Amino acid sequence: IFLIFLKTLFISHILACLWYIVGDSNHNSNSWIQAFGLGQSDCQTKYLNSLYWSLVTMLTVGYGDLTPSNDLEKIICIITMLIGFSVFGFTLGSICDIIQKMNSKTQELR
Repeated sequence: IFLIFLKTLFISHILACLWYIVGDSNHNSNSWIQAFGLGQSDCQTKYLNSLYWSLVTMLTVGYGDLTPSNDLEKIICIITMLIGFSVFGFTLGSICDIIQKMNSKTQELR
């Protein structure tokens, strides 16, 4: 189960980096970084917000506090949502499979 969560965190990291790059490469006022007031922040703060956005989007929580400000960011959001629910479904299925196997082994021992 721990490896599944590590893989999910890695995918979230990749998507967070993509979100960060898209927001930071657009130095005008039309990016999520500028809209959220992070233009003068250090890269750690921007990355932390990117990772937060990625996890919230992938887990379909969607607080709406970090939102896309241009078309490219909207495309990244769509991709992240598609990847997110796929990863979430795979993770949930894998955890259910692990629990089922544990229950089967317990039944065999009885």
